[in-house]
Amino acid sequence: MANYVDQINLNGNSADIIGLDGDRYYPGVDLTVKFASEISAYSDAWAWIKDRIRTGNFSKLHIGDYIPVTCTNGTKFNARIAGINTYKNYGDTAVGNHIDFISATLWPTTFKMNLKNFNNGLNPTENLTGDGTTTAFTLTAPFPSITEVKIAGTATTAYTYDAETHTITFNEAPAADAAIAVTCNRRSHPWLVSNGYHFLNSLKGYVPDGTGNNPALTEVDYTEGGVYYYLPAALKAVIVEKRAIIPSRYSATAIQNDDNGWAWQNIGKLWLPSEIEVYGHTCWGNSGYGAGGFMHYPLFANNMNRVIGRSYWWLLSAYAGSSTAFAYVSSSGHCYYSAASNDYRGPVCFRISA
Repeated sequence: MANYVDQINLNGNSADIIGLDGDRYYPGVDLTVKFASEISAYSDAWAWIKDRIRTGNFSKLHIGDYIPVTCTNGTKFNARIAGINTYKNYGDTAVGNHIDFISATLWPTTFKMNLKNFNNGLNPTENLTGDGTTTAFTLTAPFPSITEVKIAGTATTAYTYDAETHTITFNEAPAADAAIAVTCNRRSHPWLVSNGYHFLNSLKGYVPDGTGNNPALTEVDYTEGGVYYYLPAALKAVIVEKRAIIPSRYSATAIQNDDNGWAWQNIGKLWLPSEIEVYGHTCWGNSGYGAGGFMHYPLFANNMNRVIGRSYWWLLSAYAGSSTAFAYVSSSGHCYYSAASNDYRGPVCFRISA
């Protein structure tokens, strides 16, 4: 009987996927070298891989293969293929052909997951008062979206909202002295409210700056910093938002120690993996809400690829049984958790889809 390598040879792929004889080790290759001739017909390697994905042509692309990236601030990393069509057909709107990339090295700058030890979401409500003539109100916090508006206790949909200027405009001016309550539900998800989310995605916004229920908010501005800001334009042009069903952890009456819901959300052009995506199972995060929406990335299966530079790095999973911590990958590769205000690093993770 043919040995393992011979069996692979029968499929015509051994030269591409075997690093050492049959031991599942494959270090990955530089795709810009391997496919230099093919890439030469495109403006850059990212336009090439985008077209490969669009046409569903994954021939001789393998988990661990990479495309080198040089950022505008001089930071360099290899963007490794973490999964090919790992989430195809998943989602409230089905995900099409895609590749998810995770860098082989961590971003050099550390960041706090939150400014204080806090791992809940937020469901902030801004309270306004009508004067009988004003129709447009500028909110003090830049809500990404609005999910509920009540005037004098009655829900209304007779308004428009401009997220760029965070201005809500009513079709008719609310009556004088009418109480107006504007609520943004999206922020009940710990990852989306976090300082880490804003830092990775180079966003300006308000993040929690306390440890109690509905804590004070502090504005951060990473629009000319963070991580996304420094990515090369050719890469930015092909990155799409990753969408997932992610856990929420919020109550209007008390801070929560566990996830208590979930919803489909865009989780960023840059994101962190969950525990499931790295370990294949939960460790310190919740099962159920915190686990049911994720798949184990092949990049992290059967090896210790999660050891990146012998450094601690954050995951997006909030720690179960606590309102203060998030999960992380340790420098030695084991799973653990840490207070949200500690300074750890993160990989650069992104999706390119058809």
